[in-house]
Amino acid sequence: MKIVQSFWSKPFQQPHDTSFESRMMGGFPLKRYFIYTWALSLLQLKRHFKQVHLITDDWGKRFFIDILQLPYDGFSIELNALDDVPSKFWCAGKLHTFSTLQEPFVHFDGDLILGDLFDKDKVKQSLVAEFKYTDLNNVYHNALNELINKDIWLELPPYLTRGSLYKNLVYSDYNMGIIGGYNYAIMNAYATSSMNMIKNNLQFTPNTTVPVSFINCFIEQYCFYETCSAQQLAVGLCIQEPIESNYDYQKEALQNLNMNFDFVHLHNNYKLNYYMQPEIWLQRFYPTEHKRINEIIFN
Repeated sequence: MKIVQSFWSKPFQQPHDTSFESRMMGGFPLKRYFIYTWALSLLQLKRHFKQVHLITDDWGKRFFIDILQLPYDGFSIELNALDDVPSKFWCAGKLHTFSTLQEPFVHFDGDLILGDLFDKDKVKQSLVAEFKYTDLNNVYHNALNELINKDIWLELPPYLTRGSLYKNLVYSDYNMGIIGGYNYAIMNAYATSSMNMIKNNLQFTPNTTVPVSFINCFIEQYCFYETCSAQQLAVGLCIQEPIESNYDYQKEALQNLNMNFDFVHLHNNYKLNYYMQPEIWLQRFYPTEHKRINEIIFN
């Protein structure tokens, strides 16, 4: 099974706005904390897996491979294919990656950090995701109302009809900080459909009731959930317990000086509330790498 990370540089360096949702600097308050987190993510992946591959573009290759010299076992610049996609669709990098991999794979986000207690057998499943939220209908209430009650503002994939949305849509999705499995054909098909959805909606402009985060989660996470549900495909979860979006379920692990946990994921506001913690771990457990990175970014 191929272990991959992906990085599409356009949302990172050319955001459509300056908000947190734009994914400028990966959503971190300062660029160096993005670097510390990504480096630690890779180094911890390599403690659990023999090889880790990066799928990126020219800018990402220069940044991660040439400048930072992070120890990937292989890389490609496949994401150059996204040059014409607007940065507001920041999910496109992962989706393009999923659509092109022709072998079983598991994708780990660069802000997801495996701990010492991670059991890599968790990802050896037909399909696997990180976890499932319990309350997304409430979180995206305004966006759902706009989607259901007004003129459809997104051109939908063939399996998701306008009528199906009007019939009491219940919004559910999987957090995809960890995603993939042996059934790469399903991942290919779902991601290709979602990429087509992006291409058919390039002119769409998010607003206050339909934020860019909802658009990306709908295209990436909801469409994956809907694909698996429609085909009655089981998805194994790395965290079995359902999670409420406002519950700080990672607080204990993220306040720990050691790494005696399964994994942590600095998604959403975790990037803002705990952005300094990865550097603490990097400096403590990889001091040589921490020093080397600092010499690069501060010179």
